[in-house]
Amino acid sequence: MKKQEVNIVKAAVQRSAKLDQGMKVELGLTDKKEQQRLNKTFKPFAADPIVKKAVKGKSFAQWVGRIELLDGEQLSVLQADRFGKRMVYLLPSDETGELTTLPESTFAPEQVKEWFYVANVCSADEQDKLLFKAETVAAPAENWEELLATCGEADRRFLDKVLDMLAKEIAYKLPKILRKSLDTAAVMMAAIDEQLHTMGGSTAPMTKYRFETQNEQTAAWLNQLVHKLTMRKDSLRWTQESETVFTLGPAEGAVDVITLPLEAEPVLLALHELETVAQMVRICVTPPICNCFFQGVGSFLDSMKEDNQYKGYTEGALWRLNLVSVLPTIALGEQRAKAISAELEMLGSFFWRSVDKAE
Repeated sequence: MKKQEVNIVKAAVQRSAKLDQGMKVELGLTDKKEQQRLNKTFKPFAADPIVKKAVKGKSFAQWVGRIELLDGEQLSVLQADRFGKRMVYLLPSDETGELTTLPESTFAPEQVKEWFYVANVCSADEQDKLLFKAETVAAPAENWEELLATCGEADRRFLDKVLDMLAKEIAYKLPKILRKSLDTAAVMMAAIDEQLHTMGGSTAPMTKYRFETQNEQTAAWLNQLVHKLTMRKDSLRWTQESETVFTLGPAEGAVDVITLPLEAEPVLLALHELETVAQMVRICVTPPICNCFFQGVGSFLDSMKEDNQYKGYTEGALWRLNLVSVLPTIALGEQRAKAISAELEMLGSFFWRSVDKAE
């Protein structure tokens, strides 16, 4: 990889919300000279029929090194050049032999397997080359407490600084994103609610969210966003009920079912905007934030049950109301959360109240 390309990848890694499921980084178009260099690099391996087929189809895949994260996790870097366009995929090193999909891509499993095969044949020795050490972790939401408990004082100060920097960045960027798309806000809060239960251990009433899509474009947008907001492989109970309906939540045990019709033309978010939304989810489900929220929300719920203003609200609705109005403040601080809370209030009663009681 060129030095400039390594710097682009490094910048993407440093601002990423989570890396346990890998990520894609687009590096742009390659010129004629670079394409000739690729042909020369792969020519010695062209006796292999699969490599020959890939090169003939202007599809080159090669390992270009690895990245070491702060918590010791390793990411293998797969460079893919296809029809003059270059991208790299950062993949958990211990899973590359099992993967049949690539992050943020729609390539068929057969294509992915073919790329891995070509990369292994043509560049296996390059996979262990260290590109850089990154000042981030693979899945901090999952192991943040353990990391803080085992790191030294200097690393602890660094990690606290990382969280503070993330909070500032989220406070600045997220309100603009939510203002563009109320659907994004609803999916984000549903993902937070779900993962407070599956990862945070919440015992609050559970909600099943039913997302109704009107076309393939909306369904693809929804699946991409949900994938980005999944902090751990099993942290979202995500089901496709039909071609147009997707559910998030438990199969059994939900007190409410909320149906959320999505816009026919979804607002497409840039990669950096998706990262910001994911960063908000990540911070909200880190153990320190979960614990603080759980400790405080109990008293809020008790007082709301006695308040006539909330008469007719289910316990699930009261819980969701606290998610929208209280959790951002705990996660980011009162001043930083103001603009975000204002946008989340636009979700209105269709999110706070349940449309249907769960049977």
